[in-house]
Amino acid sequence: MELERALHGLPIEDRKERIASVHDKVKAYLVLWPRVRKLEEPKDVGKALSPDEEKRLIDTASSKIRWKMLSTFVHMALLTGMRIGEITALTRGQANLEKRVLTVERAKTESGTGR
Repeated sequence: MELERALHGLPIEDRKERIASVHDKVKAYLVLWPRVRKLEEPKDVGKALSPDEEKRLIDTASSKIRWKMLSTFVHMALLTGMRIGEITALTRGQANLEKRVLTVERAKTESGTGR
């Protein structure tokens, strides 16, 4: 689909050149792929913080006045499970303070929708 959009409106010769270029890249990928060493997956993915670890994190983030914004991010992440990119991308329009609801629009979900 992306290739179709990239080719749309190009003269035939340019289309052929682009397709040949993509074909060459795919061939190179297929040759290199079996030789690529996969990185080991971390074993602690998804490990929740203990209550003591949460307290230490909050205390550390709150320990300096210049870290006030960091403290806010840490609290929000711990309370909501949001990622730092989701927190920093928030806008006022995504927060409904009356209903106490935040809508995350650009979330990393399999369906590509917000959460």
